[in-house]
Amino acid sequence: MNDYYDPFGFTKQTMSLLRGLGVPELIPECKKRNISTDILHELTVQELIVLGVNPKKAEELQSTLNIKRKRSNIVITKVEDRVEHFLETIKHGEQQFCLIQALIAYCRLRLVKEQINIFVDPDHCLTASKILPVAVAATLTELEDAKRNLSEVEELILELKMKPKRNSIHKVCIAISVLGLATLVLFKRYII
Repeated sequence: MNDYYDPFGFTKQTMSLLRGLGVPELIPECKKRNISTDILHELTVQELIVLGVNPKKAEELQSTLNIKRKRSNIVITKVEDRVEHFLETIKHGEQQFCLIQALIAYCRLRLVKEQINIFVDPDHCLTASKILPVAVAATLTELEDAKRNLSEVEELILELKMKPKRNSIHKVCIAISVLGLATLVLFKRYII
């Protein structure tokens, strides 16, 4: 069974409740007598004094824990007062529903008439419509740079094929290195 809640005996919940009520001196005695949390509210002032609390503190604790007296303090009003209260509650509810209906109509109007333009960075007032052209231009510039780098690598490879094979291994290594660097730059910019 759960160590924190056990309705038939002393648990950590009972200990926490006693500490919260300001009577930690009751913990050893309640633990020894296996008094559960559900029984605490039924203890009388004399029983609390026997458990080890001074009389004044016992009365305060008993009044704090007495659930029956707290429930009996509920004021029962007249039928006319209840009906008036219900009518007032219905009136306030109707006003709230009217406000909610107006809000929904306003949101619907905004969605229909305006474009949805989200804020990318609210601190700098940057919206998606402002950033999108800049991002597209930057992407196109990077693609042009990559295209230029690849054409240079292609020219280098063609040049190596035309020249004698004496330095061809050295030039092939350079071509592969340049191709690798160009690929690395492309991947870094587009993936990260």
